[in-house]
Amino acid sequence: MHENSIELGDSAAEKAVAQCFLDQLRSYPDMQIQDIYKFVFQGVMGSGHAIQSESIAFERFQAELSNLCQPDSPEEVVEFLSTKIIRVNLRPYVRNGGDTSSLFKAFVRTGYTHGGSEKELGPVWEVIKPLQTKFNHDDMDIYFSLQRKSGFPAVHHSGIYRELYTPSYRVISVKELSWSRE
Repeated sequence: MHENSIELGDSAAEKAVAQCFLDQLRSYPDMQIQDIYKFVFQGVMGSGHAIQSESIAFERFQAELSNLCQPDSPEEVVEFLSTKIIRVNLRPYVRNGGDTSSLFKAFVRTGYTHGGSEKELGPVWEVIKPLQTKFNHDDMDIYFSLQRKSGFPAVHHSGIYRELYTPSYRVISVKELSWSRE
């Protein structure tokens, strides 16, 4: 198994994944199935899908930084998606004086080095599925099955999620937390 993989079947690992998801549900109670899938996808796969080209990724990052708006609710700087992957929310990161250059480098390094596996997506999905009560489990299974048939693509947040929470973050490896000390 890859060094960065999530080893489920171990009750401690399952509890950690469950806790990360429950924290997300508390912060984002109006998550849709698509957002739950995105949480699972990012927690397993990391940020590699978002880096087709470093220069394009940097341009997008700069554009996003220049258009940051304030959300209606407070945000934590860091949100755990798994024991190995975090989201760094740009608004509080910048507001607290975070070095955006170091954050971008951590994002790129994560994209190149974190190697989650599509095989891990299903077990993580099964751990978090019963933790939410908003959606019928059959509907969740149908959505996940459609993603599997499509090759497990990266997806955008749902329109509801974007409207309510205005997400603006970068996904990085926990190993990259040293960026905060550079």
